[in-house]
Amino acid sequence: MKWEDKQIIFIFILGYLAGNIFPLPFFQFFGKIKGENELRIKILSEGKPVKNLEVDVAKKPGPPPKGGVANTDENGIATFYLESGKYYVFFNAANFPKNLEYPAPKQIVVEKGKVNEYTINLIPK
Repeated sequence: MKWEDKQIIFIFILGYLAGNIFPLPFFQFFGKIKGENELRIKILSEGKPVKNLEVDVAKKPGPPPKGGVANTDENGIATFYLESGKYYVFFNAANFPKNLEYPAPKQIVVEKGKVNEYTINLIPK
């Protein structure tokens, strides 16, 4: 291995360690969504709660940001805390129940100063 290659590896390792010990504030908040407004998404199928289902929330469908993923509880409710604004509710196709129809993303509005509640009814196959 050439001396230049060793220097590049050393600089990479040093940068990795420094970034983990002294993270920049910009990178700590990049890719996260969070806020003071409560959003409750209730998931039902044939009138019964769908338990332990991953629910994703983001400004647009795709990989959800940190804070944009929650699993439903025993009542079929996934809870998020977000800034007011428009969001999409969607699901992780990789672990979505095979016995239910996969729905299209649903656009919702989170309003300031209130508990925002939405219900999504999933259709059995």
